[in-house]
Amino acid sequence: MKTLVLLTSRGGGHCMHIAEEIERGTLPGLRLAAVVTDNPDAEVLGKCRRRGLRCDVLPWPGRERAGEHDERLARHLQALAPDLVGLVGYLRIVRQATLSRWGEHLFNLHPSLLPAYPGLDAIARAWHAGEARLGATLHRVDAGVDTGAALARIAVRAGAVGSLEAATAAVHRAEALLLGRALRAWLDGGGWPAAPLEWSEPEDRP
Repeated sequence: MKTLVLLTSRGGGHCMHIAEEIERGTLPGLRLAAVVTDNPDAEVLGKCRRRGLRCDVLPWPGRERAGEHDERLARHLQALAPDLVGLVGYLRIVRQATLSRWGEHLFNLHPSLLPAYPGLDAIARAWHAGEARLGATLHRVDAGVDTGAALARIAVRAGAVGSLEAATAAVHRAEALLLGRALRAWLDGGGWPAAPLEWSEPEDRP
């Protein structure tokens, strides 16, 4: 049995999606060991409680103590000892303490077709730029912001949506598909493939 820990600062929608996939048996051999959030007020706390999932809070102490927080995160992961650590809506930069101990186990889910549009507001920036394709990328985590090597991508045709709101919803749906598909590929292959996996939405349905 492989274990997964998910880090989030937000509502935890993707965390719940993975929990549901595990419950349905579509991710055999995977256990969600814990969700970890830096936000004591995050909606994910209530969602985890209602599902009976472990959710640990490591409160963000402010930028001036970011290194201290990263050390605490690294120690916390050491205690959990997961096989894989996913950043899904996690708004903090992972620093050296965590990278040095957990770098090979980390992945991040980002709402753009990287390397285009790293950082915040990626969907809005891509939409307003008139991109023909939107999408999401699962990538390794390094010291930069969304600069790690791509592991998997999913594309969304911008012409299939008519507004920024619709585009945002479409990309979030695609993120959920990507996360589930990529984790299945990781489980089936015993690790990440040498070349990034590529899918498209809505043409390719699970």
